[in-house]
Amino acid sequence: MQYLGRCYVQAFNRIYERSGTLWEGRFRSFPVGTENYLFACYRYIELNPVLAGIVDSPDQYPWSSYRTNALGAPNIIIQPREEWLGLGQTKDVRCARYQHLFSTPLEESELAEIRASIKSGSEPGSDPS
Repeated sequence: MQYLGRCYVQAFNRIYERSGTLWEGRFRSFPVGTENYLFACYRYIELNPVLAGIVDSPDQYPWSSYRTNALGAPNIIIQPREEWLGLGQTKDVRCARYQHLFSTPLEESELAEIRASIKSGSEPGSDPS
């Protein structure tokens, strides 16, 4: 990720005749420990364009995996994850169950937990210090 980011910034700066960084802070990642939290993260990520008012529903956002995971749209760069495959025996069942995950909005406590993890760069529920 660091190499990718560095190459992108150099190309961006060259094209737009500028210098300096584009983002603050380092790339951070942490393991997602439970399946429930993983699906909460999927919902958080795929609903961000909706919450930001960019689109009315997650299937309208072109850079989302929602259309593949919920509607079965083919996408050569998205590989099915074990947790998604575990949603059902057939693709239709998995898609229907994935759609169902989005029928209930994320609870404020889930949003707060995800946002705190992103801000601290630590695993949810852990002590970031």
